[in-house]
Amino acid sequence: MRSGPGNRTWVDEIIHHPAILDAVEDLIGPNIRLFHLSVWPKNAGDPAYVSWHQDATYFGLEPAVQVTAWVALTEASIDAGCMEVIPGSHKLGQLDHAERANAKHNLLSRGQTITVDFDRSQTAFMPVSAGQFSLHHTRLVHNSRPNRTDDRRIGLGLSYIPTEVRCTSKTRLSAMLVRGTDAHGNFDDEPRPQVDFGDAERTAHADAVARFRASNAEQIRRYEPSP
Repeated sequence: MRSGPGNRTWVDEIIHHPAILDAVEDLIGPNIRLFHLSVWPKNAGDPAYVSWHQDATYFGLEPAVQVTAWVALTEASIDAGCMEVIPGSHKLGQLDHAERANAKHNLLSRGQTITVDFDRSQTAFMPVSAGQFSLHHTRLVHNSRPNRTDDRRIGLGLSYIPTEVRCTSKTRLSAMLVRGTDAHGNFDDEPRPQVDFGDAERTAHADAVARFRASNAEQIRRYEPSP
């Protein structure tokens, strides 16, 4: 599923950049789809933050094999609010989360936050300079702090999956094949943008977003059943 900027041809070039895909292939194999794209902006002095969470929550992917390339469009230093992670926490499995949609300044759309205790004594920051990227597992526990610098901090989150991964939602999702072939057919194909925000690109984007939101709602009901 692409966010709005995913309809830009220059963003599509980043999605398909060989340096990124080569690194992702080393981790998940040669047949790769882009499952999700997100933009992470923090203005200078912005109190915006990201709560402790795991990306896998509410995605409903099975197996949970997903790697996110966090691509820095501007400097993402510690002071600018780069990612802070718990090394090795992807081995903990899926942790309980709860929605906190009214959490002020939380960049996560649903404010999802881990609700169980975990060891925060060995956190590590993942600063990246403009043009660099980092990789993290979908179940890695991470957050990010506010931007305390005088410059904007902007990054792209590109979430890749091997083609054998499927979504457990009843809603059929779309995803872009970015390398290799797909012999599994678990997702409908998303086309690459040919122009910036053309009619066909807008239509494909609207369709992908509608599907993703429907799937996300299913996963929330499954993960956090009503009392």
